[in-house]
Amino acid sequence: MEDKNPTSPSENSPQKDSNQRTMDGGVYSSQSIKVTADPSAIYSFCLNPANIGVLLTELLTVVKTSDRTYSFVWKKNRNENGVNWKLEFTEKEPAKFMAWKAVSESNVQFSGRLEFIPQGDHRGTIVRCRLQFASVDESRHPEDILTRALVNLRDLMEGHTTFH
Repeated sequence: MEDKNPTSPSENSPQKDSNQRTMDGGVYSSQSIKVTADPSAIYSFCLNPANIGVLLTELLTVVKTSDRTYSFVWKKNRNENGVNWKLEFTEKEPAKFMAWKAVSESNVQFSGRLEFIPQGDHRGTIVRCRLQFASVDESRHPEDILTRALVNLRDLMEGHTTFH
């Protein structure tokens, strides 16, 4: 799927490059946000499993299970057990991008890619996240969760203490 080139997302909120329902009932979402930080600092932050739980408040637990895999438990709602899945990194290039997918035994099937695009002259980094979900629980809105995660990432990297 084609994305717009994120050259100037809003300073306050992510640019929604693409949000589409797929023919099989899944969702594809791509969003970008400008972060006033070095790409390598953002990349290192995103590789730390403890930070993922800070960015995505819906996560109950994140555990690194090997060099390439993590195990997650996601809050389904207040009255039900969480949803479990395992994520495996499929590609990584320091300070440039990381890509992942849910492994086959996961309850949730999805893949994603996080890119770090330097803006030159120390003007910050465009962080672009692309997510593809095979199916979506209609009570959840992946686009909204992604927006919150990107805003939280920006706020943390820029030293703000208010999270969304």
